[in-house]
Amino acid sequence: MRWAKKYFADESFSIEDKSRTECYDLICTRGREKLFVEVKGTRSLGGSAVLTRNEVAHAKTNGQVLALFVMHSVKVSGAKHPKVTGGKHRVLRPWGSIGGFLTTPCIRLQASQALERVTYLSGHLWYIASD
Repeated sequence: MRWAKKYFADESFSIEDKSRTECYDLICTRGREKLFVEVKGTRSLGGSAVLTRNEVAHAKTNGQVLALFVMHSVKVSGAKHPKVTGGKHRVLRPWGSIGGFLTTPCIRLQASQALERVTYLSGHLWYIASD
């Protein structure tokens, strides 16, 4: 989350961490502008991310003021005390133009899997998880 906080701070936003109490991770304000930020991290190239039902519901309701910050290609070292380094970021902002895609499943996975459906969005494969 530190990368996302730095990214939005560099854009002159004030940042508040809401990850422990809300379905989004950060709320960023700049004057009258308010932005909800969902942060995802992955060791992969960032072509996919897991979104929970609550995150999808929030995106559908607040799409025009919602950003997705994906930190991809990170390196993780240390089993007991993991350390994350490197990586590149991708920001989707706003989500409003893609909100309709969040309700269109293209593949239903087996019920034994935690993931419920797969959705294409902005040319990438996104996995929508059930809570």
